[in-house]
Amino acid sequence: MSDLPAPALRPANPRFSSGPCAKVPGFSLDMLADAPLGRSHRAAVGTAKLADGAVTTIKIADLNVTTGKLADSAVTTTKIANGNVTEAKIATGAVTVDKIGAAAVTAAKLDGAQSGTAPIYAARAWVNFNGTGTVAIRASGNVSSITDNGTGDYTVNFATPMADANYGFTLSSNSQVNSSGYSYTSIYPNTAPTASSLRVSVPGVVIDTTYNSVQIFR
Repeated sequence: MSDLPAPALRPANPRFSSGPCAKVPGFSLDMLADAPLGRSHRAAVGTAKLADGAVTTIKIADLNVTTGKLADSAVTTTKIANGNVTEAKIATGAVTVDKIGAAAVTAAKLDGAQSGTAPIYAARAWVNFNGTGTVAIRASGNVSSITDNGTGDYTVNFATPMADANYGFTLSSNSQVNSSGYSYTSIYPNTAPTASSLRVSVPGVVIDTTYNSVQIFR
């Protein structure tokens, strides 16, 4: 068999070869030094090459989403601190657990605006109501309704009950005078407070009063 003559013209692409594609710039046979050419994929060298070609979290590392970035790929109670907003999540730029003190208002949190060292305790319920005609609440906090039991006799019903009936209370009403004298407000005779309500009345001079207020402290 005679040798084939060399072509008269060279390819325009200097990286042209006998393969189906042009070789990469800088190609040399040294690049194929560890290539398992002609070896089965079952051979040790082929298996190793396949394993090395698999996508792993190490390969994508910081270039993409990894299980490390997602912290085991799932939202857990540890990540969200048992389902609640935590100081770590919102740092110190907004409301924090320290600022709201475990989501509850306490005397210690209210301290600071008063003179002296005695603590401050906030009202647990309060109401300002008109006791004449159809009883009407002007404004209130944690009071759901006022029951009109009769002339000068009212029950203040709490929207959220107190922990018990051992709370303190202040009562007041506008002074109204009739032929029998002046009126005032007190707890209803022989009726103990309950966790859910407080009954008050205008004893002595039994009349309906226009301005009545009740404050509850516990």
